[in-house]
Amino acid sequence: MIKMTINDAVYELPQVLTVEQWSQLIKWDFLDESNWPRLINIVTNAPIELLKEAPREPLELGIVFIASIMNKREKVAVKDFDTLRLGEWIDLDVYLTMGVDKTIKDILKVLEVEVENAHQAQWIIDELVKWRSHVYKSYSALFGIDEYSKAEEEYQPTANEGMKSAKSWYKVLVDLSNDDPLKVGPVTELGYREAFNFMALRKEKALEEKERQLKQKRQY
Repeated sequence: MIKMTINDAVYELPQVLTVEQWSQLIKWDFLDESNWPRLINIVTNAPIELLKEAPREPLELGIVFIASIMNKREKVAVKDFDTLRLGEWIDLDVYLTMGVDKTIKDILKVLEVEVENAHQAQWIIDELVKWRSHVYKSYSALFGIDEYSKAEEEYQPTANEGMKSAKSWYKVLVDLSNDDPLKVGPVTELGYREAFNFMALRKEKALEEKERQLKQKRQY
């Protein structure tokens, strides 16, 4: 257990962060020293005004420790991502696009997993992001993704790959339900891969038909 002593008051730094603490910490720039009192306050509940008057050295040590525990990961049991339904895929994709700092609790809810700490939650997020990137890469032709940026040895869809907003996905659902609002619900219950395969085949047929029409136009 790590303890900080400031003006004769002792504060404990936790070995493990809660998801709520992580969500608050991730919003702040750790390199900005003016944020250090706030960051330490989040994990210790030490008065911010007291922390602002504290010497730099103990604050720096506290920040280094907090940063180190934020980087810890702990493997935990989670559902097979390949069993996700289309509606769940859409929710997760939108949440990830919005930012994990804002939506981590929503993501865990969709995955129907309860975690005890941020180490476990972050492991799940890391695995989800890698899996999602792999799926996008597998369906690059469907989503019009031609380029990938490499981050931490995992391919990530570029910012221009499209179909990342809730509005875009809703258009997909309406299209798959043939503009019938009563069919939108059942469409979201399809397996995500089943839906993507259907979309990919339909897009392929549309491109073939377009090519046929162009060829016919050239002939005449």
